[in-house]
Amino acid sequence: MHDVEAGERAAGMAALLAALLRDEPRGEWLGRLAADEVFAELPYAQEREDAEAGRVLVEAWLATCDEAALEAARSDYMALFVGPGTPLAPPWESVCRHKDEALVFQKETLEVRAAYRELGLQVEKLHHEPDDHIAYELEFFAAAVWQAAEAAKAGGAGRAAKAQAVLRDFLERHLAQWGFTWADLVLEHAKTDFYRGAALMVKGCLQEAREQSAA
Repeated sequence: MHDVEAGERAAGMAALLAALLRDEPRGEWLGRLAADEVFAELPYAQEREDAEAGRVLVEAWLATCDEAALEAARSDYMALFVGPGTPLAPPWESVCRHKDEALVFQKETLEVRAAYRELGLQVEKLHHEPDDHIAYELEFFAAAVWQAAEAAKAGGAGRAAKAQAVLRDFLERHLAQWGFTWADLVLEHAKTDFYRGAALMVKGCLQEAREQSAA
């Protein structure tokens, strides 16, 4: 990343979004996010219209979340990302980019797995969960930025350059290729402000990441 500090801010936001999208909403964890005012302010969100709009939606949703709202968010999660039937916003790159086939573990899955391995990373449940889930790809983006930043701080110019190159390729060929489309599907079909807000923040995060990578 040209601007290391900006890259690390984007990585922090990506890691938070990955945590929001990995599993169905859990009341205790969401309660901690609200109590800690995690969404009171986010890195660079004020400079990104989508990210700021999403932050506001999620913050307001958390502030008024009760059992009924939590149950609605869980229903939203199932309809958007799990099913029954084809999810309304498939969270896997291979499915989202090949809607006519709608199959997981296609070539994109293997390509992102290879990218993860280039930086010594792999998904927790290898061969059992598709590597190209939006949460895993956001986590990898964050990890690649942090690896590059730590290597640069430690004087490892070669390691930093490798992580930056892997990250640029990953964004161009994968995350930025389908992440915006996926977020738009969530915005189209979501019933709760929790997931509408998350999708808007993903769009803002990806825009920031793409511009930083190009720089």
